[in-house]
Amino acid sequence: LFGEAEAVTNITHWEEVIALVQAFVGFKTICLEPLPIDDWAPLRKSADGRAQRGAHFLLSHLAGCSDVRVVCTLAVTGVDLYPPRTFDFITGMTDTKNRIGVFSTARYFGDKRQNNKDERLAIDMDLKRLLSVCLVKVLVRECLKLCGFRECLLVECLMNPFPGSKPEAINQLPLELCPICMRKLLFMTQVDAMDRIARLGPILETWFPEEAKRFSDRLLGPGFPTIDISTRQDRGQTQCGLLTIRT
Repeated sequence: LFGEAEAVTNITHWEEVIALVQAFVGFKTICLEPLPIDDWAPLRKSADGRAQRGAHFLLSHLAGCSDVRVVCTLAVTGVDLYPPRTFDFITGMTDTKNRIGVFSTARYFGDKRQNNKDERLAIDMDLKRLLSVCLVKVLVRECLKLCGFRECLLVECLMNPFPGSKPEAINQLPLELCPICMRKLLFMTQVDAMDRIARLGPILETWFPEEAKRFSDRLLGPGFPTIDISTRQDRGQTQCGLLTIRT
């Protein structure tokens, strides 16, 4: 994370987010110590009065801190971000050359966050879950893009073009990959397909019930075994990658 860790961990189910990202992508995911934001990222005010930091400055700082041996490094912050030019704010920025990215939670569900205190108490738990769901999809999608994936225009897929203007529109995309993108993922990670199924299935049930049901139906169709094989002994496969998430 960039800045105060509580700005993200208090409004999301952070540990569950990391577990879902790791299970979906297949790379070992490690959360590093938070990076403080200092004067190297100039502060400014947005048009609506929010304190902002330059996303390009955070990205440049992250490039100097990231390990070139990992697949990619993603940083999450609760601070609002502004780009070098054109837009008043952005929710994220990536550097494909260095395989790094920085993303902000500040603009998600802005309408709900502006409710009065009593109304906010009633929606806080639901908002925490919704924001966590968004964060899972964003981190998975951006990780795959940094690994060379492109937007998918064939069938319904997490890699479809972004469906709206608000950041929470990411929820309109399923946490699923089409068969073509899935083949790319399995080839890239060299993760056993059955191992991935065993790890991902139980995790999906809580936050992604629709995807979990479709997932289960697809397994039952060809007669896949329903036992949990994720605890089987290692067959000597080597770890082929590492996804680092800055916290």
